Amino acid sequence: MRLVPARLTRLIVALLPALLLAATVSVQAQDVPPVLPMLPVSDPILFPGLGMDITIRNPAHAVLIEDVARGNRLFALVTLRPDSLPDGRGNRDVFPNGTLCRLVALTRSDGRLIITARALGKIRVEGEEFTRPYRLAKIRQVPEVDADTDLDKLHRMRLEIDELLKLVDPLVLPPMSDEERINTVAFYLDLDLFERQDLLDRDGVSARAQALIDLLTMKLASKP
Repeated sequence: MRLVPARLTRLIVALLPALLLAATVSVQAQDVPPVLPMLPVSDPILFPGLGMDITIRNPAHAVLIEDVARGNRLFALVTLRPDSLPDGRGNRDVFPNGTLCRLVALTRSDGRLIITARALGKIRVEGEEFTRPYRLAKIRQVPEVDADTDLDKLHRMRLEIDELLKLVDPLVLPPMSDEERINTVAFYLDLDLFERQDLLDRDGVSARAQALIDLLTMKLASKP
C-alpha cells in the first residue's frame, strides 16, 4: 500500500476541514461491530476527526475495501510497527491503538484504487481473526474526551500550542474547534512514527495537548 506524501496530505487535511472533514457522519457505539476489517498502513497515523487519501496496492487490501464499500463502510485503521518482523502468515505487528474509520469515497484511476478515509474515533485492537483474505481486528472503542474535561484549560493549552508553533513550525489553519486544532497539529507536525503514535495513545485530547506542548518546547529548545 502506498499513501500520498505524508506532509502534503497533512497540509491538505489542515487546509480543507470544512470541505471534507466537517461532513460529519455520526456513528453510535452500538452500530460498531466488535470485529472490523483492519487496514494496516506504514504512515501517517490518523487522528479522530481528520481524514486522508490512501492508495491501495495490496490485493488483499483491495478485497477488504470492496467488502467495506458493500457493507457498513467502517474499518479499523492501524499503523504497522517498524521494528516488527512478518509472522507465519506474513503479517507484521501493529500498534494496538488505531482509529475507527469511515470509507468516505472510493475512486479508480489508472488501475489504482484510491480511498478517502475519515477517522470517527479511537479504537484498540485486542485480538485478530483470520477468516477473510485480509486481517480482521477484534476492537474496543476508546473514548477521546472525558465528560469532566476542563474546556477552558483545553482552550488555554490550544493557545499555547499556537504560540509555540509560530516559533517551531508555522501552520496557517482556518477556524476550527480546540479539539480539531490539536488533532490537526498532531497529524501535521514533523514527528517520528513513535512520537506520533504516542500522541494517539494519550488518554484524551487534553493529554494529547499537553504532550504536544512538551514536544514543541523540546523542539524549540533544540533549535540553533
